[in-house]
Amino acid sequence: MTAGVRTPEKLGVKLAKLQLLRCSLERHRKKLEDLETDGLLKPEDLIFNDDVADAAKLFMTDFAKFQDLLGRCIHIAMEHVFQQNMLPIDAFANAHRIGILPMNEEQWAGSRNLRNIYDHDYFLGGEETHSALKKALELSDLLLKAHENLNTFVEKKVPISWRVSQRILEHREKQREQYLLSKRPRGIKNGRNRKNRQG
Repeated sequence: MTAGVRTPEKLGVKLAKLQLLRCSLERHRKKLEDLETDGLLKPEDLIFNDDVADAAKLFMTDFAKFQDLLGRCIHIAMEHVFQQNMLPIDAFANAHRIGILPMNEEQWAGSRNLRNIYDHDYFLGGEETHSALKKALELSDLLLKAHENLNTFVEKKVPISWRVSQRILEHREKQREQYLLSKRPRGIKNGRNRKNRQG
């Protein structure tokens, strides 16, 4: 496959998806941080507290999806900017060298294995599961930073991709606003209109 197949538009679509996934990841991470503040993120809580277990599973799912999609976006961006095919490991090395990826290859590979460790030991509970979750929470900061760095890089180096992603996100936001308006109780809206007419 040539680098030209990975078009700027394709990268823009993936960047928009990545931004939406980031919102979900940050929301679930905040939930876990709140639980930890309340002292409810101990190894036994992952076994005996359904709310904690559910929150942890949602976060780990988003963590794995976010890293996977971030990796694809980095790979495509590096191939496009350097105008050559690359193995993923070479793309990540270049991204690390130019300051996009604030983690080395070993950390990146280790973070990919965290979801596997968590899933494998989920029903067993205990320290392994808890350790994987805590490590993922820690590494999520680096992934989010890498995402910010990638956005800045793409905006400067691949402006077509950036514009595509922003148009998609703007369209999604308009759809969200229209949906919320459609769910607004008509009685309240009409009541306000009648009050305004009477005034």
